[in-house]
Amino acid sequence: MTMGIFDSLKRKFGYDVKNNNGVNEEYWGKIIKTKYFKKAGRLHGKYYEYNWDENDHWIEMEINYNEGEKHGVAKYFWKKHISAEGIYKNGKLIGEIKKYFRFGDELTDIDIHPVVKELADLEKGVYQVFSLKGKCLETSKIDGVIFDEGSSSSDDGYYGGIYPIRNGLCEKWFENGKLKESGHWGKNNTSSIYNLSHRKGQHIQFYDNGNKFKEGEWIDKS
Repeated sequence: MTMGIFDSLKRKFGYDVKNNNGVNEEYWGKIIKTKYFKKAGRLHGKYYEYNWDENDHWIEMEINYNEGEKHGVAKYFWKKHISAEGIYKNGKLIGEIKKYFRFGDELTDIDIHPVVKELADLEKGVYQVFSLKGKCLETSKIDGVIFDEGSSSSDDGYYGGIYPIRNGLCEKWFENGKLKESGHWGKNNTSSIYNLSHRKGQHIQFYDNGNKFKEGEWIDKS
């Protein structure tokens, strides 16, 4: 028998297919959960992760690789609906990274999905947050982001996040268009996605009617 026939038999009975040069497949029972190609033992080409429930089976993650490094578009899905995407070049993020409102949660109308919730433009060094109606709620200068790929589960699927490294002016608005907060931020020397940057210097915050809430000086932690 040839290797191709062995692989076909493995697929039929739900056994994992492993190749250092060629297609690899991993199964949960007879349901495929990952599929990818290897070249000389390294990821190369399309990499797929799948999710499923009792009624359906779908791609949850689609990433392009070039000889072991992410290279090209990476897309992530939540129950078949795109939830985030970014572009890699030789393992590094470039261009725009987008996170979308989650269909079936904040967003229930398939006709208007996808709607951008967060956008990081790495070329311009800008991070923005939007409301479901498209209003800009934040614009911040950044030194980059951490693009969290999230985790997979049969219940929730992928819904990771974009974590900005704010470093410069940050302005936030209420949905009525009134300024909520304005001030500068500085980046922290940490890799924790929950503590990447901090307020520094003079900051001012407002009520949603435009009246001043508070103003003060933040101590620089860096």
